Amino acid sequence: MMRPGSQKWGYIRIITGTILGGILGFYVMHRLETNYKERMNERLRDYEAELKRTKQERLDEFEESSKVNGMERTAELLLVLSAPVLLFLCLSSIYQPDFCMLVNKLAWDLHKLPAVGGLVQILMSYAGDGDSSN
Repeated sequence: MMRPGSQKWGYIRIITGTILGGILGFYVMHRLETNYKERMNERLRDYEAELKRTKQERLDEFEESSKVNGMERTAELLLVLSAPVLLFLCLSSIYQPDFCMLVNKLAWDLHKLPAVGGLVQILMSYAGDGDSSN
C-alpha cells in the first residue's frame, strides 16, 4: 500500500509535468511557427524582387525595341516623304528631253508667280543640267 503523502506528491508531479510540458510544447511550436513565417516572408521578398526585376527587364526590352521601331518609323517616314523627290530626280536623269519640256511648261505656267517660277528654275538647274528660262 502507498502512503497518502506519496500519493499527493504523485499528483503534484503529474500536474507539474503537464504544465511544464505544455509550456515547453508551446515554446517549441511558437519557435517553429516564427521560423516558418520568417522563411516564408523571405521567400515572398525574393519572389517580389524577382518579379520586379523581370518586369524591369521587360520594360527595358520594350523600350529598346520601341527605340528601334522609332528609328525604323523615322526612316520609313523620311523615305515616304522623299519618294517624290527621288522619283523626280530619277526620272529627270532617265528622260532628260521630256523632263526638260515638262519643267519648262511648269515654269511657263507659273510665270505669274515669280517665287515658284524661280524655284522651278533652281530645281531645273540642279536636277536637269540646265535652265528652264527658255
